[in-house]
Amino acid sequence: MPFLKDIPHDDGTHIYVWDVTENPDELETLCARRGIDTSDTKNIMSPKRQSELLVERLLLFLIFDAPIEIRHTPDGKPFVTASNEVFISVTHTFGLVCIATNEHHPIGIDVERRGTRVLRVRDKFLAPDEQKFIPADDVDAHLIAWTAKEALYKVAALPGMSFRDDLRLLPFRTLAAGPLSLHGQCAGKQYSIRSMAWYGHVITLAYEIGNE
Repeated sequence: MPFLKDIPHDDGTHIYVWDVTENPDELETLCARRGIDTSDTKNIMSPKRQSELLVERLLLFLIFDAPIEIRHTPDGKPFVTASNEVFISVTHTFGLVCIATNEHHPIGIDVERRGTRVLRVRDKFLAPDEQKFIPADDVDAHLIAWTAKEALYKVAALPGMSFRDDLRLLPFRTLAAGPLSLHGQCAGKQYSIRSMAWYGHVITLAYEIGNE
């Protein structure tokens, strides 16, 4: 199983990363060995989506040492109920699945593979003041900003939010050798954001300041 790493953060969050190299049949076998119910995934037409769901359940088994399913609130926010309530956020892109958990406060996580596509949607998700400190040709800065706003969107959980106008980032520098710390704002609340490079990807975590 290509489970890569459990990445702990100082706010109590753990990020679990799985590099999906298996096909759905192989993942089904891994699930069956652990007593994980996968009956609801068999009719999914997309092998990619099916693999992502199966890996989510395998990761949850590794985290909680029991077959646990992700459920969703009416507004689509994921949650799990284990022995105690645990806050959770899930993200995946191009064969990488990440699950973040925290026992104390809500979190949001996003992952994106490094590429230039994000430059083409700059005007759609960056406000004019953000464009002043994010150079138009800086791919890493755009990926940090995009994943930061995705993570903010998930943790703020407010309907109808605009990435460009409602989710705001304070000036930051691009990634160096280690994780980057930056700050964001939404609906009058301040958020702490942690972004890291991960083998050609950017993984970003967000949580409300004061919840450390």
